[in-house]
Amino acid sequence: MDKEQYLKEISAQPLKKAAAANQNKFFTPNMIKILAGALIAVILLIVVSSILGQSGTRAKTLTETLHVRLTNLTKNGGPIDKYSKELNSSSLRALAGGLRANLTNVSRDLEGILPDLNINPGSISSKVTESETTHLDALNETLEKARLNALLNRDFSREMTFQIASLLAIQSELRERTSNRALVELLERSTASLEILEAEFTEYTNSSR
Repeated sequence: MDKEQYLKEISAQPLKKAAAANQNKFFTPNMIKILAGALIAVILLIVVSSILGQSGTRAKTLTETLHVRLTNLTKNGGPIDKYSKELNSSSLRALAGGLRANLTNVSRDLEGILPDLNINPGSISSKVTESETTHLDALNETLEKARLNALLNRDFSREMTFQIASLLAIQSELRERTSNRALVELLERSTASLEILEAEFTEYTNSSR
């Protein structure tokens, strides 16, 4: 090492020592705790944001599903309208009429809330539409087979009980995921009336065995 290089090395040593000292002062136990706390807070914020985003997406999917399900069940020529006319039990026809009227009212009220939920009835996701089309086709196929085999009363009552139970399950999960007050109130009213109808259909099914 020549003299010039030696002098440079000597003059640089105080700077290196000062930098090391400052670094040691920065990474004190308290500062490390603060940095760790900040990191944990950021991670928690990311996790919470992700959960809220997923919850919002699920609520939208459930709302769209409920809307399409109600529309399919209650429309003219739909399963309730079509097959209730073929029933030979007046009491079961009355139950079917009450169910259709109830679901029609819920469907109308829900459609009025959809704009507040940023849902366009004309732009329902293809996944929901396809799933509900499959659900409707399966229901129609079951009821048509029952009609052809002279078992429509029995199978219609059973299938409507299942449809009500499925609607109640959708509404229950949606109730837990939405923060829209108007939707919550509608779901609560619908649930109360559907539970009564479910009990009436169940009673008919049990009494007709």
